[in-house]
Amino acid sequence: MNPRPLLPLAVVSGLFLLLYRVLDLSVAWPDLDVATPAGRARLIALTVSRIPAPLLADFLLIGTTVSLGHPGGLRLLGKAHLAGGLILLALTPVFLIDSGSLAPAVVAGEVSVFRMLVVRVLVLLLGLGIGGILTGRLLLSLTPQTASHKPVDPGPKS
Repeated sequence: MNPRPLLPLAVVSGLFLLLYRVLDLSVAWPDLDVATPAGRARLIALTVSRIPAPLLADFLLIGTTVSLGHPGGLRLLGKAHLAGGLILLALTPVFLIDSGSLAPAVVAGEVSVFRMLVVRVLVLLLGLGIGGILTGRLLLSLTPQTASHKPVDPGPKS
């Protein structure tokens, strides 16, 4: 069986999953007070709990683009992953500072839950950041390079 006719379905599924998560966060965003550390912690908890769907969407889009060998898609996904990975790594110290300022407000019975949330988010930020950079480099390496010089014509074969 040729899987090629199913590739558009994978693209549509991946885009649907991403759109659904964006809409989900856009509905929750007005209720979050991101000006306070507690509001940002709620946003992070909301985002972390919804990570599997965007990851699945990403795998679907990458797999389809690689299978089709679409140079523009490979380049776009590669650059998006590099940028996303760098942003996630840059957010790591911001998250640590925020969680440090929120720590004194955590009640005694919730300290272990708070610590687990911080560890979980750190693992996600670092793992997804490094993974995004590596994936971006790999996708860009799969992109055919445009030649800056014309290939030499070997002439007619005898």
